[in-house]
Amino acid sequence: APEWDVGAAGPSLTPRGLERWVARLGAAAGRAGGVCLLVDDVDLAAATDWKVAFVGALRFAFQASAGVTPIYAAWRLYIDESLPGSNYFRNVTHPIFLEPLAGSHRAAGLPDARRALAGRGLPGLDDGVLARISALAGGHPQLLQCVLGDLAESAARRGIAAGALREGDVDRLLEGAPRERQRALAARLLADSADLAATLRELALPGRAYPTQHLSKVIVASGLVDADAAGLARVPERVREALGLPAAGP
Repeated sequence: APEWDVGAAGPSLTPRGLERWVARLGAAAGRAGGVCLLVDDVDLAAATDWKVAFVGALRFAFQASAGVTPIYAAWRLYIDESLPGSNYFRNVTHPIFLEPLAGSHRAAGLPDARRALAGRGLPGLDDGVLARISALAGGHPQLLQCVLGDLAESAARRGIAAGALREGDVDRLLEGAPRERQRALAARLLADSADLAATLRELALPGRAYPTQHLSKVIVASGLVDADAAGLARVPERVREALGLPAAGP
């Protein structure tokens, strides 16, 4: 747990220290014309016994600092209604996850952000391969990177260049250990929220059609629900597996 003041080991980022640091950042922002601060993994604080102090510090520090615009990746904080300031996070958080498949109106398989990530992980993929990867992993960056890494490793073992992969190769290369690793990652991403898992099961029921634009911010921010070409919510295949659900129909 963080200390409230500087201890013998030296300075550390504590709730009070965070407030002081953001105040100094705010003063500098006034001279620089504004600062955008990206704050990743804030949701990990929800598992600690000092979460109330930390979240309170985040809330009041940024409310008091003109010129500092925070962008949080903190979707799990939405679920804990006991946190002081939970409504604040709902109103100001801009979750940093990749946009749903339906975010692109092009015929290609992935929107630009997801295509860029796939291109870094495995250059040369064609649209059919990208579309199949999207169906497996959805929009959560960790799950998408896991699928890409496993695909690259399996293809390299077989001497297959990324540019030579076709859509039908993806499932063949991701069977066995890679598939289990991906499913385990999806299960870990779901482990902290029984409510989210229950909602995803509801979205995955046959015959249900929910436009993603009508879903709550919490669900979209999870990165574990995607969209089809019509903009309807779709639970990616590896997430379905982690939930113990059968594969979706065509």
